[in-house]
Amino acid sequence: MRGVILLSLLLGQSFAFASNKSLAPLPDDYYKIDSIEVFDRTPIKNKYDQISKLSSACSKNQYFQHNYNPQLEMERYYFDPKSEVGKIIHSNMSGAVGTITGIVNLGIKIWKLIEDNRPVVKYEGPEKTASAVPENIQHWSQLECWLPPQVKTHEVIYKNLYGIEVVKFKYKFFFIPGGQQNGQGLYLAGIQVIPEEISVAWGYNFHAKAEVEDILNMGSHKDPIAGATIKIQWNVKTAIKEMISTKTIFVTGAGDIYLQ
Repeated sequence: MRGVILLSLLLGQSFAFASNKSLAPLPDDYYKIDSIEVFDRTPIKNKYDQISKLSSACSKNQYFQHNYNPQLEMERYYFDPKSEVGKIIHSNMSGAVGTITGIVNLGIKIWKLIEDNRPVVKYEGPEKTASAVPENIQHWSQLECWLPPQVKTHEVIYKNLYGIEVVKFKYKFFFIPGGQQNGQGLYLAGIQVIPEEISVAWGYNFHAKAEVEDILNMGSHKDPIAGATIKIQWNVKTAIKEMISTKTIFVTGAGDIYLQ
């Protein structure tokens, strides 16, 4: 019954808008969020693909062994104990250790993804990405031995008390791990958050942005392993309430990805 009443009100809103008449107020329950769900929409064929064969010049990267734990939603890589990097096991984000000045972000720091329910397309493209690379270079393309890109796709859905889907926001997170400088280190490039789909119901306003919060060294000064923390924030605003949500993604030059 409530759904029928709401449909009548929404039709009345549309008619009033078309005829330039005063809009009738919608019931408060229309603006009240009942559920917020975040889904992993990453295609199986692209989700943590096996690392392809690399040239002999990039032999260090061939030590990676692929181990995925879906409960932790992260990648684990184990280095060959004979390598100079040693063995690294990360169980959570607390594995990150202090920021060092030797690793920097040569790209952008903040992406405005959605403004007033519309994607900000000017922030797309290879020149609009972040990185975690040695401070003595000018562009990430000066490094070599990059690993295949990693991609995660998430979908956020808001429903109100009537069970209506009032906001749907789908975005893609992209990064390229494994870059080396003269056979040393594991760096990050191409870090980017791209809005793929946005749908917002009448009476709702949606904004979203992403920001690189930290650049870290997960390894040693001799063999750095870059790490980057990216925070994605979105807010939903109605006539009676504003809600802000965030998702934190942490990635490393070894290809690890941690989601919170």
